[in-house]
Amino acid sequence: MNRQAKLFRYSTSAGSGKTHALTGFYLSRVLHDPASYRRILAVTFTNSAAAEMKSRILLRLHDLGSEDGIKAEHEFIDYLVRNFPDLFPDRAAAEKNIRKNAPQALRNILQDYSRFTVGTIDSFFQRIIRAFAREIDIPAGYEIELEHEMLLGNAVDEILYQVASDSKLKTWISSYVASRLDDNRNWDIRREIMDVAGLIFGEKFRQLSNEDRKKLSDYEVLQEYANKIFSIKNGFESDLKALAREGVTIYESCGLTVDDFANKDKGGVGAVLLKLSKGKTDVPGQIWRKAVDDFRFLPQKSDAATVTALEAALVAGLGKVMRKIDDLFENGHRLYVSALVQQRTIHVMGILGAISEKVRTLAHDDNLFLLSD
Repeated sequence: MNRQAKLFRYSTSAGSGKTHALTGFYLSRVLHDPASYRRILAVTFTNSAAAEMKSRILLRLHDLGSEDGIKAEHEFIDYLVRNFPDLFPDRAAAEKNIRKNAPQALRNILQDYSRFTVGTIDSFFQRIIRAFAREIDIPAGYEIELEHEMLLGNAVDEILYQVASDSKLKTWISSYVASRLDDNRNWDIRREIMDVAGLIFGEKFRQLSNEDRKKLSDYEVLQEYANKIFSIKNGFESDLKALAREGVTIYESCGLTVDDFANKDKGGVGAVLLKLSKGKTDVPGQIWRKAVDDFRFLPQKSDAATVTALEAALVAGLGKVMRKIDDLFENGHRLYVSALVQQRTIHVMGILGAISEKVRTLAHDDNLFLLSD
């Protein structure tokens, strides 16, 4: 560890001794300089860990303040000499420092307890926020808001109320309702907007630059993106349907039916092609895979006429069609699934910026400061 550093970070699993290590480091400083507690900030995660650390520091200073205490704490003195040789070069120097400084450090801390800064990350940031409330435009008497749901619900309701007078919002909401109806889904979108709007409290949304946040409210930018999403979705579906129809046409023209293929309508090649030709986009299963890889199209006891019909279908291009369908799934299915997911929320994204601003306005009006902030 670099002894010249001003910041020390201990990062280990629970119960591995972080509080012990931090306590030892803290004591090494105040036992060397009884006034150094005023210049040290010790931060941990929980209130219980902070209270435990404070208690350990005070008890150890109390114990080290007597001759008997120094004798009883010989292991701790060895720890100081071993880990902080720049402050305690040997045991004799350490004991001399401790006799002199332990009682003084304890008195200093108890008489100036507000400067004994051992606390949680949350409490530290709240102190910073309160100190700079004016500069970051937060009401001086703000209250911390732990629950975001009610505030978010009020913001969404106000945004939906503004739809009648805001053409941009109206366009996004109308497009979203239309996409829901096209998919035969519920057109009551408030719950969906609530779910997506919850993203504004997340870390990823807060990491967006101001430029990226503006893009969320830019109708032209999002519309262009939405067009790309729909193009990916529609392109995959139309290509898949066209190939599947070609395959169905080939095997039917050769006199084959769904029942002629292995497993018939339970995953057989004919049934899969028929479903895909009707707009289904499920990835074909193992039976399809065996047909493509091992040419296992038919049941073992197929008659000669069926075998001859299959041979004719393969000559006509059935195998090529199946490989093209395989390639389409291999190269385009992941992107297609991503497009499907984004299609559900792309229009709602158009109002995320407006909801974010509305939440800030409502919080400011109600003298609230969101915990997520």
